[in-house]
Amino acid sequence: MERAAIDRRGSTPLHVAAKKGDLETCKLYAENGFNMSPADNYGATPLHVAAREGHTNLVEALIRLGADPDIRDAQGRTAVFHACLAGKASTLQAMISRMGFSIDSRGILSSSLLHAAAFAGKVSCIERLVECGAYVSATDKDDLTPLHIAAERGHLDCCRRLVSFGAPVNALSKRNAKRRSPPPSSTATRRSPSSSPAKAASSRKNF
Repeated sequence: MERAAIDRRGSTPLHVAAKKGDLETCKLYAENGFNMSPADNYGATPLHVAAREGHTNLVEALIRLGADPDIRDAQGRTAVFHACLAGKASTLQAMISRMGFSIDSRGILSSSLLHAAAFAGKVSCIERLVECGAYVSATDKDDLTPLHIAAERGHLDCCRRLVSFGAPVNALSKRNAKRRSPPPSSTATRRSPSSSPAKAASSRKNF
């Protein structure tokens, strides 16, 4: 059973309850057979909202009540990425350590949770992720490390913390322009610049 959207974002009453951390209302919807993973216009579910707001107990409860932890929003992010990007370090750690979310989760452009934390400038999340076993030298599809991302975004504290955890300061990334394969007779040139973390050239605007 679905609940009608109540705002322009496409939020349902369950989204609103999740944002408020209202566990009893969420339980009421579950008991009455409502879909526990409705998506708003951006693909976000109540579980995404609860994670983003840092409602750790509600995140755990929603999963028990039938919310799908593997659903991705319109930008390819699962709930654990929402917690990470919002800087909800305690919720993030709980989702990984006791709720079954993988430390190796990947999002858009094959970015890791550490990439997301570096992008958002969330030092506390970087620390919790490393404590949970995150690989500090992880690369995305462009061979960018979390240190590349933090440097490009100007997050100096994140850079310092990543380096203290052993992030490679001389790692090179290969940025290949997106293109279709040229025909054999084409004289098109291929562009494959390299950049160190200090000169990271990432132009991404979101995770």
